[in-house]
Formats: sequence, structure tokens, C-alpha cells
Amino acid sequence: FLRFHRIESAACVVLYDDIAFEPGVMRLTVNGSDAGHNGVASCITHLGDN
Repeated sequence: FLRFHRIESAACVVLYDDIAFEPGVMRLTVNGSDAGHNGVASCITHLGDN
């Protein structure tokens, strides 16, 4: 998708839900690991981690 639309991965924002948080609670992470979340691991694999 990003390649097709010529979007740099640095311009991509990944949002996902996490059952560990109360509804309405958000956390912003700029750099980090997947913390065992397979979807985040896939994003890191395809987009890089920086």
C-alpha cells in the first residue's frame, strides 16, 4: 500500500487496540519493541522500527 501510493514509512502512523488498557486510555510510543503483539511485530518487520 505504501509503495503503491509512494508514501514513506516515516509518514505512517500505526494505531491498534490493546486489551490491557481501560477504554479511552491511550499510550504514545515513538520507539520500542512489539511487546509480544504479533500485529505490531508485523508492522516493525515491514516498516522498520525507527
